[in-house]
Amino acid sequence: MGRRVATVFLATLILAVAVGAFAWDRAEGETYEQVVDNSDKGRFAASKSWKKSDSGEGVNGRNYRFALPTKRGAHALFKVNIPADGEYAVYARWPEVPGLNDAARVGVETTYGTQWTEVNQRENGGRWVRVGLFEMREGDDYSVKISRGTDGEGNVVADAVKVVSVSSYDEEPEAPSTEERTTASAASEQRTASAAGNDVVQEARRYLGTPYRLGGDSACQPFETMDCSCLTSTVYREFGESMPDDPVAQFRYGRDVSGALSPGDLVFFREDGETITHVGIYSGNGRLVHASIYFGEAVESEMRYIPGYAGARRLL
Repeated sequence: MGRRVATVFLATLILAVAVGAFAWDRAEGETYEQVVDNSDKGRFAASKSWKKSDSGEGVNGRNYRFALPTKRGAHALFKVNIPADGEYAVYARWPEVPGLNDAARVGVETTYGTQWTEVNQRENGGRWVRVGLFEMREGDDYSVKISRGTDGEGNVVADAVKVVSVSSYDEEPEAPSTEERTTASAASEQRTASAAGNDVVQEARRYLGTPYRLGGDSACQPFETMDCSCLTSTVYREFGESMPDDPVAQFRYGRDVSGALSPGDLVFFREDGETITHVGIYSGNGRLVHASIYFGEAVESEMRYIPGYAGARRLL
């Protein structure tokens, strides 16, 4: 009797280990996904300026929130759980409703700060729209936001967001041919020489109108408050350049520009005649995109009116 009990116990133990191993392998291979709807209690936050509606086609859940665009309006916040540091695809959803905003902004908290992406809510209503891929930190926080601050027209909608983990296998591209690699390399070099600086300028212009606030990291809130070096470091982060939020320190980055300025160059000033006090991004034709204490916001203005030109640096 004792031998039979021992045999049954051993067989049960082996089965349990096998089932456990199978479950573990399956869990390891699964893709993490979380959907957060605007009606999920404790996972959505917005001011009273965001109204509720259930009209339209393809509404996720019971309803959605909408608000008129404004320069300094409060964001709609979605709390998502990121289980581990890594790369995640972020999606947003809005219903099919006429006249929505054609340039709504979705912000994602990444390991490099808040990254903003414009989406056209007049298109793809009632379906998940991929905002982009982002490096995100582990945590359970309000990491995805939709802003009312836009130059687009029409109501901005906050319905639902989704985050999906991305493995290196999922994103591994097919190996290009030798001819494709040669062509891509030549195109890349040409783009770097002729267009990269213009891309920097276009990115910088997205922040025009952001209120100026001096204060280092505590005041560096893209699209909310920025000083000069916050603007330049935020813009160049999008191009893989990590710089401190300090104009003096930024003067040590890149290559010295001894000839004519090109779009995208960092331009520095010694307004007091001694130390570097101001930095901006050259946009061409003698103009500069910069967060200005004089204008009280990020502007594009003529460089000649800023005293104490100290030089320029080229990063791309």
